[in-house]
Parts: sequence; structure tokens; C-alpha cells
Amino acid sequence: MNYNEFLKVLTPEEKKDFEKYSRARGPQAYIIVLGALGDDVDSNTIYRNVSQIIRYDKGLKDLLFRYLGFMEETIKTYIFRNYDLKSDIDEVEEYKYAKEINGMVEHRQISDGDITNLYKKFKLTFGEIKRFLKNENDIKYDEESLENMRSLRNEVMHHRMLLFDYDSKYIGNNTFKMVIDFIKLLPSDFAQYLIDDLFDYTNEKMAEIDEKYHKYLPFKSKDVFVEC
Repeated sequence: MNYNEFLKVLTPEEKKDFEKYSRARGPQAYIIVLGALGDDVDSNTIYRNVSQIIRYDKGLKDLLFRYLGFMEETIKTYIFRNYDLKSDIDEVEEYKYAKEINGMVEHRQISDGDITNLYKKFKLTFGEIKRFLKNENDIKYDEESLENMRSLRNEVMHHRMLLFDYDSKYIGNNTFKMVIDFIKLLPSDFAQYLIDDLFDYTNEKMAEIDEKYHKYLPFKSKDVFVEC
């Protein structure tokens, strides 16, 4: 079913719902999912399935956003507990790039009660945080794991679809791998929280999407997390 055919089979209520959400999302997400589902669709249920798959994709991003933010703050906290600017450097208002502070920090244990100069001036993005740790030869976090987190973070932050690419090709397996690798980076208790959230959210959405489309929903079973 193509996009124009899709619009013609919408009920008045579905059309109202579509117009409401497509103003924010644009029609592209609908076109992409329609292309993925192909011709094997029921015109009486197509809108519900397409819209719920899109909402599932968005819900995954919202859920992952929280954990990605938490992990970024965890990594920053590790830096602030173990690094500070050397006392003899010139005063600079803030640092945005790892190269700006390369050779200007010292590794030492920081008291939880201290607000250090590095804490005050540290404005590095996640990509720069990754470079900072590499420059300091810090092996607390594996470089490949941080690069995977950066890639997943970019997909989520830029609101790209996690299940299909722009040509309607299914990419859920790649997303699944990135999420599994990210889970391994999280502290064990938060890793379990994310596993539970992904499983519960997916099973909640399965009730709203026809069974033949469940193949597009990762995280349907907790068995898929066994390697975590």
C-alpha cells in the first residue's frame, strides 16, 4: 500500500489523529513504515498498526534517552572524582574540546566535597569526553563501548528511526546490537532496570500491534538479554 492509498482508507477519526501527529513527526515516518510493511496489509487495521509501530519506535528513543543521559553523567562523575586541572595553568572560562586540556590535567583522588576547577570549566560534549579519556590513557571504560554508546546516542538524540532506515529497510537487528552493547556498559543494577523497561514496554505495545508485525519489535523476550 502506498502513501496515497493509505490516506484514502483512513476513517475520519484516524485522519484526525494522523493530521495531529504528522504535524510534529512529518509524513516521512508513515511512508517509511508503509514501505516496510509492503502490500500484505489489511486496510481496516493499517492505520492502527503503522501509527503504533511509529509510537513504539519513538517510545524506545524516549526510554533509551533516560539511560543514555544517566550513563553520560556517570562517566562525568568518574572524571570529576579522578581528574582536576593543574594548579599552575592559566585561567580559562571553560573548555569545550579535549585538545584544549590535553596535558593540563592531573590524575588524583578528588574528595566528594570538592568542587574542582575542572568541574567548573568542563563543557565537553560526549564525543569530546571520549577523546579526553583516550588522551589520558584511561581504561576505566572500553573505547569501543564508548564509541557504540556515542553512535546509539546520536541516533536517539537526532530522532532517527531505530527500526527502519530511510529506504524502509529493517535495521532493528543493528539497533538491538547497539542496545545490548550499551547495557553491558551500564552499572549492573541499572542494566537490569533497562532490560525490564525494554521488555515491559515491548510487551505492552505488542497488544496494540497485529501479531504478524511483532517480528519488527525487538526485546519481546528476556531471553534475548541472556548475554548481558
